[in-house]
Amino acid sequence: MPKIDKIILLVGLMGSGKTSVGKRLARRLSLPFVDGDQEIEKAAGLSLVDVLKCFGEQEYRAGEARVMKRLLQGSPCVLASGGGSFVAQQTRDIAKDKALTIWLKADIDTLYHRTAGRTRRPFLLGDNATVKNKLKEYITEEYPYYSEADIVVETKQEDVEKTVRRVIFAIRDYYKRKMKKEKKMKISEIVFASHNKGKIAEISEMLAPLGIKVKSALDMDLPDVEETGTTFEENSLLKSQTIAKITGLPCLADDSGLCVAALNGAPGVYSARYAPNRDFTKGMEKLLQEIDASGNPDRSAYFACVVSLSWPNGKHEVFEGRVNGKIAEKACGNGGFGYDPLFIPDGYNISFAQMEHDEKNKISHRGRAMKKLVEYLKKM
Repeated sequence: MPKIDKIILLVGLMGSGKTSVGKRLARRLSLPFVDGDQEIEKAAGLSLVDVLKCFGEQEYRAGEARVMKRLLQGSPCVLASGGGSFVAQQTRDIAKDKALTIWLKADIDTLYHRTAGRTRRPFLLGDNATVKNKLKEYITEEYPYYSEADIVVETKQEDVEKTVRRVIFAIRDYYKRKMKKEKKMKISEIVFASHNKGKIAEISEMLAPLGIKVKSALDMDLPDVEETGTTFEENSLLKSQTIAKITGLPCLADDSGLCVAALNGAPGVYSARYAPNRDFTKGMEKLLQEIDASGNPDRSAYFACVVSLSWPNGKHEVFEGRVNGKIAEKACGNGGFGYDPLFIPDGYNISFAQMEHDEKNKISHRGRAMKKLVEYLKKM
């Protein structure tokens, strides 16, 4: 079994065995087990039946979606979801990125055998005929959503341990196929989602030894992708995923910025927009003025960069780099770009803009993120 580095999300109708299978699977994989229904009850302070009675189905589903969003942002675990939670588009979208989803698919007889007469399931209350009819409706309505899962395992009226073994075999097979597929994804040509000539030159130089030809959004006359994210990673992925889909080629993108202690981390993800009309000479003047106005003597700062690599099929990788330093009293040097003339990295008494090109690349935030990317590409 390969190392499990993401959440194992079990989906399926009520009675498919998500909890019983999930608990044993978690023990076999040495992972925590989380029950989505129990987490909903904790959040509401009520049983599932009472949540439905008090708030109605619409609010029940909204609360379920909020809980699933939180759980899917967590550490690797085995997560048993509520019967209808995977129907929500938001949950499916997050799961595609954060989880390995396994559909425990059961036939009507198995589901009925496991759920008839139970009183804890708010959507399956009633006499036996009512329960069976509801299950048939759910199969028709929800199985198309479950079919988006990464893995499908048929569950039967059998010993739970047998089902767990079949789930484990399916996970192993999934990772084997995934590794074979990734080995075939060698890159000879890549699109860099940038119109910045300085960045384009740096990236082209770094990837040239790998025999990778770099095309840029500037060369291909592609539009800028609006950076609506609140983190460097979100903005980087927005660009690389969008351009990969447009071009049908692997796409590299980055988002970086300067974070200044005296300005509570600003300008951060807004570094480019912080400069009036993206004029960095004016941006540096503005930065120095705001630091002085803050009255904070702390001039420490850091540059952060997130580089993302996305394929047209949705696969992506993320690489981060950071360099600490301080803000100079005035701009120094004519090299680099952006806020480089103001930034003095730790261990140096000159700014990025005063450094030789190769020297800066070795220690810069982008250089460090790109080094991780290059190591990844070498192993492909």
